[in-house]
Amino acid sequence: ALRRIAGIGPRQRREVRLPGPAVALLGKPNRTAMAYRAVLPAIHYVELHFSECIVAEYMAHLCGMTPFRFSREFRRATGSTFQEHVLRYRVTEACRLLKEQPAKPIADVGSASGFSDSSYFARIFKRYMNVKPSEFAREHQPQRDAQPADRLTRHEFATPPAVPAGAIA
Repeated sequence: ALRRIAGIGPRQRREVRLPGPAVALLGKPNRTAMAYRAVLPAIHYVELHFSECIVAEYMAHLCGMTPFRFSREFRRATGSTFQEHVLRYRVTEACRLLKEQPAKPIADVGSASGFSDSSYFARIFKRYMNVKPSEFAREHQPQRDAQPADRLTRHEFATPPAVPAGAIA
């Protein structure tokens, strides 16, 4: 079926790039491409349920493998461990939330991204993004337009209105 879609003959080989580091040669799939296909259910599960508790043993069962084999195949297919993949995906989602809702509290963003502890969230976020979540949110806040003259900012003082002559103050 892949040969027909790619438009090549049975004896020709053509490189096909799959998501991640997996690469397959049509006509003879390599071990990385086969590993990627084997762990694809786990990758999709993480994308749909990243905010929940995800257990590697359950993912192994979902893919029809033992936990040991799942760990090896996942690493072969993606170049990272399953736990690292989950953390990266959660941090990516946290970045998206911080960009969309910069005023949302950092603890709420961490919780929505699947982290149960806000200090752990901040530590992991800094590890992957090299910046604290609060700094990231500050950097990605939409630029405000110039404020109208009648609105006061926190650091400005209002000048009292002029008192008409003869009025009792």
